[in-house]
Amino acid sequence: MSAVLERPGARIAYDVTGDGPALVLLHAWIADRRMWDEVVPALARHRRVVRYDARGFGETVATEPGAAYSNRADLVALLDHLGIDRAALVGASGGGTIALDTAVEFPDRVAALVSVAGGLSGFDGGTTEEEAAIEAELERLEEAAEWDALVEIEMAYWVDGLGQPPERVADVRRRVAEMDRAAYERHADDDLGGMTPLEPRAVGRLAELRAPVLVVVGDLDASGAQATARRIAADAPNGRLEVWPGVAHMLSMEHPERFVRLVEAFLDEVGA
Repeated sequence: MSAVLERPGARIAYDVTGDGPALVLLHAWIADRRMWDEVVPALARHRRVVRYDARGFGETVATEPGAAYSNRADLVALLDHLGIDRAALVGASGGGTIALDTAVEFPDRVAALVSVAGGLSGFDGGTTEEEAAIEAELERLEEAAEWDALVEIEMAYWVDGLGQPPERVADVRRRVAEMDRAAYERHADDDLGGMTPLEPRAVGRLAELRAPVLVVVGDLDASGAQATARRIAADAPNGRLEVWPGVAHMLSMEHPERFVRLVEAFLDEVGA
């Protein structure tokens, strides 16, 4: 059952499982916190696992249109609410951007960071001509509120992997499509224009990171995601990169058991 954290302009839905060192899971922006369903039980065997829906996703509710907010401050407020001084962060895609920005802005609160095909604020990894055309079409469909077509293209781009058949990870595709569609239907009218970005952006501040950083990305992911992963791993003082062959953007959902082993081994190694 969800709990709720009252924040300026929003009610943040979250849940907590297990006991031990704190681990926060931040979802991709084509999903919500349900994307972690398969990995939470195993991770919670020895850790206190926290996951929540960011503004504009899942069960989190906007209460004040245009309210000023910071995704980093929401995360830190949740840690404060739960009495957590420091936590390891695992962030997927857009959730990876939040995790990394938080590690830069609030270094004392982050024990370790796992960036799962995560974003990097201020960095454009570049796209191929094909990817640029797809992203332009996605923008057009979102503006037109054509959700069916929008979700289908996002599944082909992010979940299948470009050029891959939809049957490659059919169950993952179905589940992500459900979460993606729900975000558009439930939150299309949310006014999140009051978001305060990290300044200066993280791309020029990776050297400030104190926490050890593990970056994992699939070689079927978009070229920009792969370039971002390489940049984070190269510029973070304690960064390392792992590339999974034959995997696209939603790594933890494609291979949950392998993902759990990777995260646990890394966190144990760095003492987080």
